[in-house]
Amino acid sequence: MQKEFHILENMCCHRKTKRFFCDDENEMSEENENLKEISVSPNNPNYCTVDGNLYTKDKKYLVQYLISSTAKSFVIPSTVTRIEAAAFRGCKALESIEIPDTVTYIGAYAFMDCE
Repeated sequence: MQKEFHILENMCCHRKTKRFFCDDENEMSEENENLKEISVSPNNPNYCTVDGNLYTKDKKYLVQYLISSTAKSFVIPSTVTRIEAAAFRGCKALESIEIPDTVTYIGAYAFMDCE
């Protein structure tokens, strides 16, 4: 079953647990290999998506790569300084990732369970 995850303007991410919370405290996990889309409200002050991948609004942190992507390679934008924990966890299709010199931090388990 393919799933979509939409981040509304009132949602935020708790980075340590990689779980998303609504204002009403209903939580949703983004870790799903069947996730086909991550979208963010343009009014969300904290996050944005580029080509389906989740970034902080200023595009300095790569929060979550769309792990169901079939792309064989990925170039991390030069605006990125941090790759968050488990950002690429479970990627099956990627064969190469170009990491620019601007990246100074790679979170724990960023590439765990990649093939």
